[in-house]
Amino acid sequence: MLTGAVSRRYAQALLEIGTQTNSLDQLENELGRFVVLLDDNRELQQHLYHPSIVVEAKKELVDAILTKDGYSQVARSFILLVIERRRENYLKDIYREFVRLANQARNLLEAQVTSAIELSQEQVKKLTKEIARLTGKTIILKQKVDPALIGGIVITIGDRVIDGSVVGKLQGMREALLKAPLTV
Repeated sequence: MLTGAVSRRYAQALLEIGTQTNSLDQLENELGRFVVLLDDNRELQQHLYHPSIVVEAKKELVDAILTKDGYSQVARSFILLVIERRRENYLKDIYREFVRLANQARNLLEAQVTSAIELSQEQVKKLTKEIARLTGKTIILKQKVDPALIGGIVITIGDRVIDGSVVGKLQGMREALLKAPLTV
């Protein structure tokens, strides 16, 4: 529960700054780059997450990295503030929440389509257009192939799942049969 509240609060603050300075894309890019850097660099993780290392030492190291890599003043200040407040463990969650809020502000919606085989460009285009029509938003469609579906597709939009797969239909039939009373 705390993770979500902390992430939302920091992401919302960064969103407001990004909106005011017209730099949402840049901030998303820079925060994303830092999260990837942190994920890939074990030494940086150990330094940043170590409870015995003082905050000033952590900030000094991170500021040197951010300055060397050409991060904007806003991104640097934000990341250093997160470290100063001892919330560095939340950076990945803050980034995810920021992307969600930024996409919401841009009227973008991310959807995931999972299919048994790779969809053609025409199918992707039609599916994207239909989801956009239903939601009234510009769609970012991510594709995933899962042969276990046998056929059909599963569409995930936020916490909503539309299961049109053969496996999903078979499971539905199985559940219906199990609930039906036996007649002899």
